[in-house]
Formats: sequence, C-alpha cells, structure tokens
Amino acid sequence: MSGQGNQTADVAIIGCGLVGSVAARVLAAAGARVVLVDAGTPMSAMAGTHLRNLPASKLDNGFYRQLVRAQLRPAAGTQTSHGLPAARLTAILGGMGPVWNCVAMRMNAVEQWPGIAPPEWDRLYHRAEQSLAVVPELAAPSGRQEFLLRTLAGVPASPAPVAAQPRSGPLHGPLWTGPAEILAGISDRAAVLPGHAVRRLVHRRGRVVAVDVVALSTGHSRTLFADTVLVAAGALRTPALLWSSGIVTAIGEHSALGRYLCDHPVSYARVVLDRDLLGVLL
Repeated sequence: MSGQGNQTADVAIIGCGLVGSVAARVLAAAGARVVLVDAGTPMSAMAGTHLRNLPASKLDNGFYRQLVRAQLRPAAGTQTSHGLPAARLTAILGGMGPVWNCVAMRMNAVEQWPGIAPPEWDRLYHRAEQSLAVVPELAAPSGRQEFLLRTLAGVPASPAPVAAQPRSGPLHGPLWTGPAEILAGISDRAAVLPGHAVRRLVHRRGRVVAVDVVALSTGHSRTLFADTVLVAAGALRTPALLWSSGIVTAIGEHSALGRYLCDHPVSYARVVLDRDLLGVLL
C-alpha cells in the first residue's frame, strides 16, 4: 500500500459530525488518544463550526440559508422514487453538524423505543443535552411569540430548546453548536484528519483492527491502526462502509445491514397571520 505510512491511535472515529465529536470529547476526557477521520472539506478557518457562526451568516440570514442549501445534495442522486427520496448528504467537514438547525427536541413518550426504560431515556437525554449545550430557549420570547403562545392557551406550546450558548455583543449573537464547538479545547487529545475518505475497515477474526484511508487531495493512502474503531458516518454512509468492508450481520436469512436506520425527524409548521394582526405585532 502506498502513502505516508501508518498512524496509530487508541480510538479511531469515522465521521466528525455531532455523534463523532461528542464521542471524541468523552473518550479524550478519559485519557484516550483519539483521531477523527472525515472526508469533508473545511468551510471556514474554524473547521467544523456551525455555519450560523460565520460572520457573513450573522449579518445576513438570507446568506446563511443559501449557504446551507448549497451544501446539501440528494442522497440517491437522480435515481428512483422509492427508498429515501428526501434524504440529503453533505460533503463538508463535520457532515450535518455544521448545517443542522440546532433544534433539540426530545421525542414524545409514545415515540420512544420501549426497550429503554423512561428513567434511562431521561438520563441519556440529559447527558446528550449537556454535550450539545442545549438550553430551553436563548432569550425571552419576542412580542410576536408571546402573542402566539397566549393565542394557543390550553394547547401545550413553548419555545423549542436549541443547542447554542448565549453571547453578549450586538453582532456576536449566540454560539451555535457544531463539531468545532464540541471539540473546542481538546485539540491536544483529539486530532481531526479532514479530507480523508475511508475505503474499508480492516477486520480479523471478527474484530476491526485498522482503517484504510485515502487523502482526497493527493490520492495518497495509508492505514490507521487503532485499538477501537467507532463508525459515526450517519444513517446512510455507515451501513455503506460496513457493506464495502464485508461486514454483514445476518438475522435469519436476511442481512440486518441498513435495514434499521435510526434518525430523529422534526416536523415544522408555519402560522399564517392575518395582515391586520401582523401590523399590530410589528
């Protein structure tokens, strides 16, 4: 194998998104040497920061929305209408971490998998919310928001919790949570390897022992050896990597690979206000 030699870590994490970044922080705090491998390209000097934190985004919300839209592409390209036609992928460092909307709602009790007891759900949610810096709301509701909440009296309604840290200053605004914000301050214990695609996981006797990666800018390949490998490449790219590595888990006669995707969708609705009412609120 050609390339720049081998690299060793205690833990190799494939994917520098929210899951990979949180795992890296927890493991690094426990003393592990961690390397995160991500095929994405950094979008700013602060690699992996949420795109809302870019100065241009703070000055122009329309620029932010267009920037996010430009980073997303259909997961299935122009193929078929079946499967997941609305699924989107991105090719920037941190995956969906820099572009997610930072709304961090908990699932309703009826949506939660019964295999986990309610107290355990609460404990896990609490730990996740701490890791993502989730707050119930960033500031006091605006006049429009207060009016809508009063109008919806009797209906359970409240501002959505968001993953962001309040900051002072007229132009600074909140610090939205992305991979860079999660990894802040631990660069000496968790190294990020951007622009490197993982070709396959090397496994022997049922255990992954190394990762074959290639630098997308040069084509140079290398093998990264690690005691533990965590694949956090998202609901679509994770099973694709396992499949290409020859890792297939069978349940009966069928493979379980890619059949039980895990996601946390959030539904949105818009309220259309009467023009006269809108004038009062403005």
